Amino acid sequence: MELFAPRFQGKPWVDGMEVIHAYLLPRAGIDDELLALAHAFRPALLDYPIDPAYPAQAGDPGELHVTIEMVADAPTAEIGREEQQTLVNALHKELADVAPFDTEVGPPIGNTGLIFDLHPDDRLAELHDVSPGSQGESAGRRRPATTRASYT
Repeated sequence: MELFAPRFQGKPWVDGMEVIHAYLLPRAGIDDELLALAHAFRPALLDYPIDPAYPAQAGDPGELHVTIEMVADAPTAEIGREEQQTLVNALHKELADVAPFDTEVGPPIGNTGLIFDLHPDDRLAELHDVSPGSQGESAGRRRPATTRASYT
């Protein structure tokens, strides 16, 4: 397995750089089947050059998430706190009326982390579509044109 080399704006990722993302997070007590599935794969991945993104304790979601949105035109350090809060407020407003939904998870793929495909992904695409800037702008910021439905 070759280590995936992430890129941002067509250039190699710089260690320590952060980029703003909106995540859908699993919760213990609600998403226990997902957390158990992710935890079950951890031992098989420990010898590979990837980060499983969750702690060794079963039931702890760690950094497991679905990426709903990403600000694609600037690293976090170049976006002021006021603009960051504007992005958060816009996202909360647009997603406030979205009802909970179920999706199936699997199969897993190992890359720089553990990735699970999600199906059906239409509800996740709806989250992406109603998030601020679904036409390519997010409170004045560009974002990627597509979102892949997966837990990482």
